[in-house]
Amino acid sequence: MKFFDDGKPRWYFILLMIILLFGVDQVSKHFASKILTQGISYKFGGFGVKYITHQKFYFFKLIVFDDPGKIISSIVVSVVLLCILLVYRFLMLHFPQRRMFTWAFIFCFGGLFSNLVDNIHLGYARDFIVFWKLGITNFADIFYWVGLALFLLCLMSNPQTRKKLNRLSGSDVKIFLKFSLDELKNLISFLKKLFAKITKRNSHFTKT
Repeated sequence: MKFFDDGKPRWYFILLMIILLFGVDQVSKHFASKILTQGISYKFGGFGVKYITHQKFYFFKLIVFDDPGKIISSIVVSVVLLCILLVYRFLMLHFPQRRMFTWAFIFCFGGLFSNLVDNIHLGYARDFIVFWKLGITNFADIFYWVGLALFLLCLMSNPQTRKKLNRLSGSDVKIFLKFSLDELKNLISFLKKLFAKITKRNSHFTKT
């Protein structure tokens, strides 16, 4: 099975990898909630496990405030996911290193999406991995930071990419904004058609 075609990833490969990362995070959180006693830590040197749940909003571990139901977190993560998708689509059209950008996108999107599911479905976040002096986290957070590191590596390691970045101007920003608006319009149009089909199908079943 060919996952990449001339450097371009197949859509099913991206989907499968995101589902895999999502599964790893959700399964690990499930077992942590069943095996570990909440609030009790088990440390091995500077590392360990400690299962906790919380309803706080974190921004790079700097801004922390209560977020009942994780409503603000869900909105912020949804916006970030949309931005990541738009940036990835734009980079795939205008920059080299498509494979590396794809892996960066998969890790970032998979990690954030898994946390978003927790926020919406449960109304709280679940952490259980203790890192020395770095607090308590989960696999979804680790995936996101791995993706971000890969993204920065892509930008800094390739000479062609660095040249393009150095030549960025106001016109390039306008091109990106226009591209993003077009993509959003396409997405909205797709969702409208999908909603119309679902509504039509439901009305058909109701009549029968």
